[in-house]
Amino acid sequence: MTELLPDGTKPISLSREQFSAIEQSLKNFYRKTKCGVVMLSDESGLAVAQSGRLDAAKMALLSTLAAGNYAATAQMANLVSEATGFDKQYHEGRENSIYITGVLQTFFLVIVFGKESTFAMIRVLAEKLIEELRTALELGGADASGTPASEIRMHLEQQDFQEELSSRLDSILGSKGNV
Repeated sequence: MTELLPDGTKPISLSREQFSAIEQSLKNFYRKTKCGVVMLSDESGLAVAQSGRLDAAKMALLSTLAAGNYAATAQMANLVSEATGFDKQYHEGRENSIYITGVLQTFFLVIVFGKESTFAMIRVLAEKLIEELRTALELGGADASGTPASEIRMHLEQQDFQEELSSRLDSILGSKGNV
């Protein structure tokens, strides 16, 4: 089981190649569908990557609210004995609609689209996007040097590394008392 960070979130570790693949997939989907926003988020509400017409603050808020909605819906599924949960959610509005769907166990996709895109088109193309995102997320076994992501994560979590990093940052930025 993954340990939680002090803020209650789970650590995410993506290689540069993974992140680039995710970003490119989201950009391609955005261009093809003419949606307003497409974003990959984790279950804590952190927007991992996004493409769209919302400013950063609104994207972050949308990601957080979608995570809460996704978690609440999972609990509703549990109450009605839906063992696998409700993986897909659709909220239809007059001008804009939102489609939220799972990508692996700890990630979900948020798509905001208007009248220029149909739900059927969004849903079909989202399935292709989900496969691309799953591939990119599951690839993440190594960085450019070939070191497995789990080893990188373990190294970053080691106390000696954290102390060394803190010391080097202090020397670069000046001591903590000077800030």
